[in-house]
Amino acid sequence: MEKAAKKVLTAIAVFVLIMAALMTAFFVHLSRQLAWQVHEPMTGTEQRQLACMALMPSIADILERYAERGLRDSEYLAESRAFGGIGELTAALPAGSEIGIGETLKEGIPERTEDIKGTAVTRYEISWALPQATKEELPSKYEYYTYGCFIHYYLLEYDDGSWRFAAEIVTA
Repeated sequence: MEKAAKKVLTAIAVFVLIMAALMTAFFVHLSRQLAWQVHEPMTGTEQRQLACMALMPSIADILERYAERGLRDSEYLAESRAFGGIGELTAALPAGSEIGIGETLKEGIPERTEDIKGTAVTRYEISWALPQATKEELPSKYEYYTYGCFIHYYLLEYDDGSWRFAAEIVTA
């Protein structure tokens, strides 16, 4: 009976250790997938892709970096290059953006957060309409982003007075 009990206890211990290792591996994988994976610098293809996903293909040339995270449904955060002032940033965005940006700065509620590199910023969510491309203006593979995603636009103000434009695309 003593040998049989040792075998059973050994089998249970091995089973528990294997399950603990599997659970640890799962949680490590999960935590890595939920952390932003930063891509910088962006290639021209990545710039065009993220700009179309953000429904603003004309901003492709100002995008500098992006990050992604997620398991099945990915989330993307694209950021423009840094601009010396809000006027310079506004001029780089599509015509008509100045209305939404002006209203955001006048009425928006800033929050203290971090950009994708972990630098402290004051973030303003642009709640007023920005000029967006329609599905007819986009390549067909980006049509889904006109109705199947949540897209949020932000202004990021740095402590040194520089600004970035950011677009968060959450696929569903």
